[in-house]
Amino acid sequence: MAVKIPQTQGYLKENPDFFPYGGKILAYIPAGFDLFYRVIDDAGEYLFSFQLERMEQFEESDISYGVETMGICESKITIDTTIDEDGQKQGSGGLVYINWLFIEDPYRRKKLAYCLLYSVLLYAKYKGCDRIELVDGSKQSKASDYDNIYRKICLHHVDERELTSDVAMYASPHRSKRKKSYMVGNLDEVILRLEGDETACGMKESISGFSPDDIKRNLDEKQQVEEYESKKQKTEGEFSKKGELGRSRKRHRSRKRHRSRKRYSRKLHSRKRHSRKRHSRKRHSKTHRTNTRRSRRKNARRRSKKQSEY
Repeated sequence: MAVKIPQTQGYLKENPDFFPYGGKILAYIPAGFDLFYRVIDDAGEYLFSFQLERMEQFEESDISYGVETMGICESKITIDTTIDEDGQKQGSGGLVYINWLFIEDPYRRKKLAYCLLYSVLLYAKYKGCDRIELVDGSKQSKASDYDNIYRKICLHHVDERELTSDVAMYASPHRSKRKKSYMVGNLDEVILRLEGDETACGMKESISGFSPDDIKRNLDEKQQVEEYESKKQKTEGEFSKKGELGRSRKRHRSRKRHRSRKRYSRKLHSRKRHSRKRHSRKRHSKTHRTNTRRSRRKNARRRSKKQSEY
């Protein structure tokens, strides 16, 4: 018989008391958007995800539903045991490992990744974590603190030797042997950095464009653009049939004109052609030739008479 794993899910706006830091997250989310959360408790390990969705309401109802997923952040939370392998007591803490952080292409470069990461880290802090670990898949510079999106938020790269020795107890042992670009950091420092602290972990500049007002503005602008495009498509759809009818009528009229012009040109051409033929027949006919001879003779007689008179 399969064991049922306890699972909790829902929308944060419908259940803002889901955890104590829910109000902080909702400050970033404008009307028409919501965060869908899912928590799976697997024997002391928590599989947790936040999903940013665009919402719409049913007609004549307050019930809303998700129509589009804009991004998702999945994580695994492991709480440290109070007793270590040697049987000695150890301090409380835990590790949050970011499995996946993804933003859809139309919504990138709007700081939504930081928003989702901030939401997940607040939940990890609520559960008792003090460390964060992730794999850097951004393919950005590892040297500069300001050219890498993760180094900006107080995370730093560690090599394989540091991972295998578990320096500062950051990395988990079962992931230490992987040859990947790991980044680790202190959870409180990362949260302070995302909340606007300029001096956290020795940084000199704050993260520009990441504040509740900035995120709301970015989402509202995108929604306005989408609404305008949808209205445009609807209007184009409504008038497409009329436009097709109008186009077909225009085509019919132009064809009619073209045919009438053709007919007229043909008639005109045929008239000219026939007149030329008549003229050429007249010139080359026998009667025409005899008439011209007679007129020439008459003219010659008149001239001779005039000359004899003088």
